[in-house]
Amino acid sequence: MTLREVGEVEPVVIIAIVEDRPGVLYKVSSIIRRAGVNIDAITVARTVEDGVSRMTFLINTTRGKAEYLARQIEKVPTVIAVGWHLLKDVHSLEVMLARISLGDDRHDRRELALLAKTLSLKILEETANNMVVAAVGSPEEVERVIELLMSKFKILDLARSGPTALTEVGRAWPESF
Repeated sequence: MTLREVGEVEPVVIIAIVEDRPGVLYKVSSIIRRAGVNIDAITVARTVEDGVSRMTFLINTTRGKAEYLARQIEKVPTVIAVGWHLLKDVHSLEVMLARISLGDDRHDRRELALLAKTLSLKILEETANNMVVAAVGSPEEVERVIELLMSKFKILDLARSGPTALTEVGRAWPESF
């Protein structure tokens, strides 16, 4: 028997297609909270259909608990569809914004500009002493960018969206979304 069979904790994405109404996020996140699972990231956005939103939750849990949570979330009347996938089995992207202190050092500015070009970072703002950069990538790629920036510069402020996800072709669920 492998660890996975007895309940290895893994990064899991729960995707819920819901009616775009007040209180739906509270109801769905409360189910996850009551199960004693921490929510690492949430993204919510409208879909192409009016009045319908997609909620993406990143959690670390077992496959059994993910299945249980999906069944419980499915019972919420304003939930149209729900499913779960391992994070590694979905297309996921995350946005990171960082305000970096450059002080008066021209070398830091040049180094960050070169790094931005190398890592495909977008420079959103430049002031005399700071630069705001953005990165888009998988959660692992964003984490590597943050670690690299932290090793070379002083990060004054950092914001991450958390991953948003779509299932891979062949795993499409539900068909209309």
